Amino acid sequence: MGEKVSGKRGTAAKGKALKAKKQPVQGKQAPSLRKEIKEERPTPPKKEQIYESPDEAWEDMKPDDAPALSELSPVQQAEWIVLYESGRVSIADAAEISKSRTKIVVEDRARVDALTKRIREERAAQEGEARTDKEEVNNLIEKIETTKSKREYRESLANLMDWLHNADQNNKRAGLDTMAFNFLNDLPIDDSFREALVEFGRSRAISAARARKEGLKATGKIKARTDEGVYTPMFNLVLKAQMLDPMRQKFGFSNLPPEMELAEENKVVVEDKEEPTDMPEVKAMSLANMINDYNSRETPTNDADRKAAVKKLTKLFRAVKADGLEDFADVNGTPLSDFFTDDDKPKTVTVGGVSVS
Repeated sequence: MGEKVSGKRGTAAKGKALKAKKQPVQGKQAPSLRKEIKEERPTPPKKEQIYESPDEAWEDMKPDDAPALSELSPVQQAEWIVLYESGRVSIADAAEISKSRTKIVVEDRARVDALTKRIREERAAQEGEARTDKEEVNNLIEKIETTKSKREYRESLANLMDWLHNADQNNKRAGLDTMAFNFLNDLPIDDSFREALVEFGRSRAISAARARKEGLKATGKIKARTDEGVYTPMFNLVLKAQMLDPMRQKFGFSNLPPEMELAEENKVVVEDKEEPTDMPEVKAMSLANMINDYNSRETPTNDADRKAAVKKLTKLFRAVKADGLEDFADVNGTPLSDFFTDDDKPKTVTVGGVSVS
């Protein structure tokens, strides 16, 4: 009997012990309830109201050595976007996401997974486009290097210039813009190169004019600088070819340095017309460069060369006059007409390398 009573008491004591252990477990559930109550209370404005995009929030909160949001893995991008959408982005989360691919957003896994899949698909499509663009750039370079047709050479140059001007972030990440610029920058600056620049500018102007006729917003102006004030690759090529003045007068530039802007009375409207198919400015620029070349010579030409030079300069100046560009300014701002007499012969004092007396 004593043993039975002892056993019952032991069971009862054990039951009490179990109840005593359950109480702390019940106590752990309380913070969850308080958290729910807290979430129902008014909260400060979400951080998503401070930033206009996940990218902007990431740039502000990420570690200094972390890459841009678009360069993170799809999982990392999705994690941050979900945090941004729910107004929970923080410097701590940015640090956690940047150092690993740990899944820190556990309650919105479906959204994160869906975003990750979409980002991967978009990245694959972009990589496909980059491969296509690389083929296009390589094909244009091959044409420029191998063609014997002056027209095809000029058109291929102009097409490569247009591609470079419009290169997007995917092309830049792939280094294609650098490849195109380096190739163009290594070419000789001759009449064909300058003609290609004009062809490039005219093509942009025509495309923009046609787009506006269809009710679209478009500009044919050539971008001179990035938003950060850095010269664009194409603008550097324009400057190298000494084509700023003709390109500025004929097509115009956007975000041009103030000191390079035309005076207001000299500005022309280039947005409302399709450009003609001829390239008279190239002839004027060629004449200006020819004069500069003669003036740079340290020794005078011999008699035969002098006569040939006078004949060539006179013929080219008359062609420029026929185009109405006799006052076209060279790189120093001097009108071409200042270098010639009334009968279109080069002046001795202004074209020093060619004596006409």
